[in-house]
Amino acid sequence: MTHDEFYEVACRYLAGTASPDDVGRLEKSLESSGDFRRVFLEIVNLDAALEERANSVDGRRLPSRQPWLGRLPPYAAAILLTLGISGLVAGLLFNNQGRASVASVVRQIGRALPFVADQVVAFRRYELAEGTLEVVTATGVKVVLEAPVTFEFDSPQRLRLFRGRVAADVPPSGKGFTVVTPSGNAIDLGTSFGVAVGESGDTQVHVFEGEVIAESKEGTAKSVRCNEATSLSTPNAACDIRTGAFIRVAEMPALEAGFVSGQMVRGQEAMDRVRQDPSLVSLYDFDGRDMPSGQFTVVQGRWPGSRAVDFANAGDHMNVSIDEGRAWPQLTLAAWVRLDRLHDRNQSLYHADLWSEGAGHIHWMVSHLRTIRLAINGSVIAADAPERSGEPDSASAMNGALDRWIHVASVYDSESRTVRFFLNGLFDHESRLAVAPPAVLGRGQIGNWIGQERHLSGRIDELLVLGRALSDAEIADLHAATTPYR
Repeated sequence: MTHDEFYEVACRYLAGTASPDDVGRLEKSLESSGDFRRVFLEIVNLDAALEERANSVDGRRLPSRQPWLGRLPPYAAAILLTLGISGLVAGLLFNNQGRASVASVVRQIGRALPFVADQVVAFRRYELAEGTLEVVTATGVKVVLEAPVTFEFDSPQRLRLFRGRVAADVPPSGKGFTVVTPSGNAIDLGTSFGVAVGESGDTQVHVFEGEVIAESKEGTAKSVRCNEATSLSTPNAACDIRTGAFIRVAEMPALEAGFVSGQMVRGQEAMDRVRQDPSLVSLYDFDGRDMPSGQFTVVQGRWPGSRAVDFANAGDHMNVSIDEGRAWPQLTLAAWVRLDRLHDRNQSLYHADLWSEGAGHIHWMVSHLRTIRLAINGSVIAADAPERSGEPDSASAMNGALDRWIHVASVYDSESRTVRFFLNGLFDHESRLAVAPPAVLGRGQIGNWIGQERHLSGRIDELLVLGRALSDAEIADLHAATTPYR
């Protein structure tokens, strides 16, 4: 019997609608499989707090509803009695208005979501085109769903994810929480994890803490532990952990506060001002219909309904051409990035294809030292500069910048022979150069560069290039206006 078949039979049994054949299959499965015994116990042990909600009205305790207890197969009854499990909460809970509910909304970010605060989530399919939703199930599991996403709860312990990304924080009361996907199931063993289902059905499971059983559609299962990931679609395929690919519970209050305070509007107004700046060379906001060519995934950006590009695999990239053939005495590059992995090699933000063809071509990256680097072909760093790499680098590493949106900016001035670095609007470091040719852009790639080399893992949103040196105050103002957080 597959996991899905077992779950359906167990639910029919607990609802009192199981046939004699169902009961026989259930008993046989419980006798032969420790995994099925564990799953069965997790289904029935939604326990005291939930039973209290299901069986009380206006604070008055009603008789306990446990008709299933006397009908248990002998093997299962012995297990339950041994473990002292005395309560079952039915798959359907009812609020005071009698509406079927499985979870309640904690917070939502977006204007088009079909919920209000504290509204129940019903047993039906939801499709969110934009925004981010946080709910808590009746068993205390905190779930964050990021659009575009299609999902449906079967019970407080079982979520069907048809597409999109979900992250779950599972307390002891919710152990066994399962995300069902077209490619298989992710079964919690007490953990924090994320599941991503692509438009083609490709499914990955990422474990941030604890352990998850990843069960493929064919029935094969494997244990996935902290800081590991696996593909349910292609079980033997290599899969890197990507924590920043998921919005998680801890980030939601700051995102909600930013949205409620009007940061989205301020950010749009700031970008409108940038578009009017005479020094604007290029702005990639990724919201238009005509996207550059390449290999990448389009995902939600910092704002509900906006778009960013996501780079996950070694060959992912976006081809661009930025004002080819022109030299710039001054240049500012800025972008919002959301990194979910830091490699021990360089990770490209923008790389010129024609680097070897002359002085001035630039490579902008997260270096193997995890600093922000702006390398300019033909430049020479000052003899007394502190950089160990021999290239202009930020002083701060990006180690603490994972799993959140971070604003990075680099300001190059060939006349003053300096490169200034900024992180989240704050000045970080100034690199001094002995030789500083004017900058040259042209054909290049955003995201990754030449396959395995300079492999970026994460999202990029609103990559901006200006043909002048923004001041410290302008960088700070740009960050303050465009941050999604408060």
